[in-house]
Amino acid sequence: MPFKRSFCRLEEPSIGTGRSTHNPHITKFGDKYLLYYMGSTHPLPDVVPGDGFGLEDPRCIVARSNKRVGLAVSSSVFGPWERSDNPILPVRPNRFDSYLTSNPAPCLQEDGSVLLVYKASI
Repeated sequence: MPFKRSFCRLEEPSIGTGRSTHNPHITKFGDKYLLYYMGSTHPLPDVVPGDGFGLEDPRCIVARSNKRVGLAVSSSVFGPWERSDNPILPVRPNRFDSYLTSNPAPCLQEDGSVLLVYKASI
């Protein structure tokens, strides 16, 4: 087998990016691995079969408006991963990213900084 499957649990409904996570991007920075991801949460009940969940469902609307960028850090690409309970890229009122931040694409710079390109919405 040319790869080894590794599991990293990022979903934890009680944190700001923990009910739904996807779009992971792992990059090595110095001696650490950085896992950027998009996550969302909401305080509403989980979907159960037969709910008729759709784009007009309050869970979908609230979850979309709570999309944020998260970061987990590890010394090994196989984990364990440590992540913050808070998003690293919150929304900013009255700016282009006042509604959501999502889909992170980090670009490591020669000076050691990170340029983070991301999706946003007003």
